Amino acid sequence: MTPTATYISEACRLYIMLVLTASVAGKATALEGFRETIGELFPIPRAWTPAAALGVIGVEALIALLLLAGSEWARLGMVAALALFGVFTAVIIVALVQRRAVNCNCFGGRSHVISAHDLVRNATLIAASGAYFLGGPVAGGLGWADYLLLFGVAVIVVLISTNLDDIVLLLR
Repeated sequence: MTPTATYISEACRLYIMLVLTASVAGKATALEGFRETIGELFPIPRAWTPAAALGVIGVEALIALLLLAGSEWARLGMVAALALFGVFTAVIIVALVQRRAVNCNCFGGRSHVISAHDLVRNATLIAASGAYFLGGPVAGGLGWADYLLLFGVAVIVVLISTNLDDIVLLLR
């Protein structure tokens, strides 16, 4: 594996891990709004929405921990993240096709109505998950300075992708 592939792979791992961590934190702090979103998106009994919401948060937290663990655990976590983002994307597409005005509480209290921007964000997450697999396990490891740089890049990309709706609004 080339050093460039290693850097890309690790940047993608950190990016996905941070997105999931932000998602967990946001949903946990605005749980009622997320439960309402679950109730609007899925035809499940209202009594089940708290468990479904906590289940989604738990899955996201578990995947973030797998990615944090690195090595083969991270590969397993990235497969799970890819599947999760695929499901989320399908749900968004269905809501958009049905022209349903459902609030996206993906990252907590700053909800917005689901839009094509959410599809762009999810496409970025899916692409980053796939790009992770282009690199292999980190042979010999990267230095702390390398990880610090990659972490900084990941934070910037997380901020852009989680605030895409606001950024587009400002640019208009």
